[in-house]
Amino acid sequence: LRRYFVLPYEVCRIKDIEAKYYLTLRHALVADIRGTITPNPSSLLLLAQAMERHADELIEDIGRGMVNPAYLPASDAPSITAGLVPDQKRAAELAACVRATGRLLPAEAWPNLRALSCWKGGTMPLYLRKLPEYFGDVPVRDLGYMASEGRGSTPLVNSGAAGVLNVTTHFFEFVPAEQRDRDDPDFLTAEELESDHEYFVYLTTSAGLYRYDINDIVRVVDFYRRTPVIQFVRKGQGISSITGEKLTEAQVTAALVDIVDGGGFDLDHVTACVEWGEPPCYAFYCETARPWPEEQCHRFLRAVDGELSARNIEYEAKRSSRRLGMPVFKQVAAGSFTAFRQQRVAAGAPEAQVKIPHLSTDMRFGEHFEVIGEHRLQAVETSP
Repeated sequence: LRRYFVLPYEVCRIKDIEAKYYLTLRHALVADIRGTITPNPSSLLLLAQAMERHADELIEDIGRGMVNPAYLPASDAPSITAGLVPDQKRAAELAACVRATGRLLPAEAWPNLRALSCWKGGTMPLYLRKLPEYFGDVPVRDLGYMASEGRGSTPLVNSGAAGVLNVTTHFFEFVPAEQRDRDDPDFLTAEELESDHEYFVYLTTSAGLYRYDINDIVRVVDFYRRTPVIQFVRKGQGISSITGEKLTEAQVTAALVDIVDGGGFDLDHVTACVEWGEPPCYAFYCETARPWPEEQCHRFLRAVDGELSARNIEYEAKRSSRRLGMPVFKQVAAGSFTAFRQQRVAAGAPEAQVKIPHLSTDMRFGEHFEVIGEHRLQAVETSP
């Protein structure tokens, strides 16, 4: 592993996100990086933004063969700094990149980068669309459907987010998504699955798990020879229904992707959750690259409402009957979602696996954020 990977294991154990990314870059910027592997594409964005933010510090450290002590954990400092030596040539190369463009970007720092590997399904498309700004046109291969309990698929191509079911790794069974709440659901094996259908996954493994309910929904998108090609859709609990609308996180994600791509909305992070009222509605907590004028906030709300109505007839019916109110826009302070990520890591979650939900069923989700602006449309407005 040490022959091919640049990071010492001790860096992976660091809980402070700012320190972790600084130390990751301190090691990676002196290496000829050919590929990156991380579950969450938001980690790649955080890495690129840290590279830009700390460019001068990193270049100085590389030239001197040191590490800024502000980022070093005392317990693992010797292991983290082992092998680091002054590299004036590399520091000069990186400094030249900054002089040329005013920024230090992964595409320039690692010109031999050939592939990125990360999750591409679920809630990831909003992050994936930002990668070319920092990494150029490097191919992105999905990491595959996987969890701590076991690996589920292996992608064979760069396009899409699906992979071939790993039938030789575990014994997989599937329950059709619509049968989840039945007392006697059908447990299907791989050869019984149908294309373009969604299923809950159950694992039986050599580690001792038996019909383990991982609470994941996957969709069969194709077959490779006779083996299903699956794509992660969402966690089973990724659904909200306060008036019977049964809104899923996948629907929210799809709506946001279309809105951002087609409307020029520069969203960094966004999560929707229920806000109680008369009537209740969905509040969208948004962290944007810059504050939006009121007209843009209103345009976003109309676009969200229209896209959700087009994707979910129950949502549209509840909006038309005014049992569900117009969505609300809540602007949160810059860095709010990074702070939320840090809270999750401090509580024990692996940093690279922290996912920002696009739809939260936590009624207190908004308490994590400082809201600096709020915009509502007229209560009489209903979905088109």
